[in-house]
Formats: sequence, C-alpha cells, structure tokens
Amino acid sequence: MPLPTHYKNPFIMDSDVAYRTHDIFSKLTFNDLNIIPLRWIHIREYDPERPWTKLREKRIISCDTRYPIVIYESQLDPEKNNVTRRYCIFDGNHRAEKLLREGASAAVCFIMKPEIFDGLKTYSRDQLFGSSPYRTTGCGGCRE
Repeated sequence: MPLPTHYKNPFIMDSDVAYRTHDIFSKLTFNDLNIIPLRWIHIREYDPERPWTKLREKRIISCDTRYPIVIYESQLDPEKNNVTRRYCIFDGNHRAEKLLREGASAAVCFIMKPEIFDGLKTYSRDQLFGSSPYRTTGCGGCRE
C-alpha cells in the first residue's frame, strides 16, 4: 500500500498547507530512531461518528512492520484530543496495531520534532485534500 503523497503538520493548527511525504521522511535520520514501549503510544480507536478513524483489517494484515513507526510528543500536538499517552502516531497506525496483535511490547520508531518541517516546500491544502475541515495528522486523525 503506497504512502499518502502529502501530510499536514501535526505541530500547528493551521490546516491550509501540506508537505510532501518524501520531503518529510527524507529529513528523518538514524539519530531520530528509538525503541519505544507501545504502551506509551496513542493508537487511535474507532469512533463511528468519525468513519476515517477505522483501521481497515486488510491494511493491518498486509502492512510491513519492518518499517519504523513515525511518532511525535503528544504534548506538542495543539489538538491533544484528550490523549494521555506520551506519543502520537504521525505514520504507522496499522503497523502499531499489527505489532500489538503479534504480542510485541515495543517498536522501533522515528521520533519526529517540529523542526522537521523547517524549510520544506508547502502545498495548498485545498488542492490536495479538497474542502475537508479536518487536520489529518492530529492525534487520532487520519483520512485514509
């Protein structure tokens, strides 16, 4: 399953701009990798009033857990959404769920910091995501 081509910045409320996935991930380095207990990571739960929160079974089964999950400090997310765990997932909800089902207690993760977006080219949110009012990278948010 290919990655989304663009993401929004989870560290700001402004949802008018997006960034290329390749540009974001190319700034993550070996120094950003850590082994993190899965119990420290907020893994979104399905909310029937927000259908995009559902993790599709097919994607969970087919995801490759060899790729690190990309997380960030939940205290840095301006939406917070009542998240009580230390980290939010930027990319890797399906991998985290699969690891939990396989009995893993920890995962290799990239810990993303706000500076990752410094100097990246921005793209118009409307052109990429249409008129959706949601900030897709907020804790618990995703528009798969």
